[in-house]
Amino acid sequence: MLTTVQKNTLKNPDIYSGNKVLTGMSHLDEKTEMMTGNVYLVAGASKSGKTSLVLNWVAFNISKNRLVGFISTEQNLSEFLERLTAICKERKIEDYKKKIEQNLFFIGNDSEDRGLPTLQLQGKLSFDKAKDAIRDFEERNCRIIFIDNLTSWQTRGDTRNKLGWQILQNGMQDLIDMSKSLKVCIFALLHVRDGLEITETSSQIKKLIRTGKAEDIFEESVTFIRKPSISDIYGGAGKTQVSGILILWRPYQEFSHVQYSCMTMLILAQMRKSGSGNNIEMRYYGESGVFKEIEPPSPTTKQAVEIFTNN
Repeated sequence: MLTTVQKNTLKNPDIYSGNKVLTGMSHLDEKTEMMTGNVYLVAGASKSGKTSLVLNWVAFNISKNRLVGFISTEQNLSEFLERLTAICKERKIEDYKKKIEQNLFFIGNDSEDRGLPTLQLQGKLSFDKAKDAIRDFEERNCRIIFIDNLTSWQTRGDTRNKLGWQILQNGMQDLIDMSKSLKVCIFALLHVRDGLEITETSSQIKKLIRTGKAEDIFEESVTFIRKPSISDIYGGAGKTQVSGILILWRPYQEFSHVQYSCMTMLILAQMRKSGSGNNIEMRYYGESGVFKEIEPPSPTTKQAVEIFTNN
């Protein structure tokens, strides 16, 4: 059996708008039709806030008494609850502790020797254990499931019989098949490849040297993250078979100044039953983990999109 926050295993009634899955973010929910029976990828650079983004969706759904399953390769139960609780508090969700206990199922990255259900098998991540967890969630009438992070199976999975990329690609196909047969909605998080950073151009560095200010590079050096695309996402051919991809982009995530580092855009790509190519501007408040939408995009964001798209 799984470690679950919920102790009551009765099949409580779940409330959905038909088969549509909502995130609690009004612009995102208006622009998309994310449905049960489908897999959606949530991709972004490392440390861009992918986990915090989907935890906002988890918080919203448990506040509406919808059952949610969460599979984490990166956090154990206590770490997960600490982050989710901070978001629930910030969102002013009443009786959030009770709602978490009643509406959330979780299996995470606990070591095997702790005696808790875990994704590990002989020290390696087991995708079969993740699939067992999904079946268990569905049997408990859970229709919204998150997996954080699929990339972990490529880097930390059992590669004795398959290469890492094969484990990831086969796993994505398994998720697609399971979402259809079990009629669940699966949100799977993925990293984008390294190499999105943009630093100073050679002309900028030459200017510092020419003006006798070469040492200013220590103060003025900055790193940006260019706009990711589908081709930057891990997953090979498997990512083309999912029902939608949501790419999280924080161009200034390396900046220390919160005015810039909080600037975020969610790019909707390859969205079936929804309009692809839409962008939703957000602000990410890292201390609490909360994301808030902004509409329409600000002039600053529009300018940043043009700059980083053309580089």
